[in-house]
Amino acid sequence: MTSENYSTPWLQHLRELDNKPNFVSTLDNVEKFGWEAMLITGSSQQTSFAYTVGLQDTIQFSELIVVGLKLDVAHAALRYAVDAMKEGADLTAGRFKEIVGEVEVEFRPVAQKWFRHVMCRTDWYYGYGESIIPSLQLIYPDTKNRFQWEEGFEECF
Repeated sequence: MTSENYSTPWLQHLRELDNKPNFVSTLDNVEKFGWEAMLITGSSQQTSFAYTVGLQDTIQFSELIVVGLKLDVAHAALRYAVDAMKEGADLTAGRFKEIVGEVEVEFRPVAQKWFRHVMCRTDWYYGYGESIIPSLQLIYPDTKNRFQWEEGFEECF
């Protein structure tokens, strides 16, 4: 990760608010790296997931989310995807390798109702529903390289 300063007027506005320490930490990471990864540990009823905070503000990229991967793999996948966008990749154009190992993945838009329900820190960052924030979900195939919209997809994925 780079040590650039990604300060924006919006980020500075958020710094003026009375924020809890973990929110200040988010602002620090967004300013230092351009984004923060929120890693959410699942439970027996909930799947683990990870998502970005700040990309739309600092780099004008869509926010990203990935569900169901181990958190260290999810964080690395988000980092690789951000790096690909910085190098000019349009994540909405086809499949990509080298984001999750050698597996091809796709990125699909996230509906705003799910964005607001699941990506809570990102929703906080942008003002709790004040704006429509473009977001993409990283989707990976099953063990036979079939995606969920393809015939024969393994439902456990």
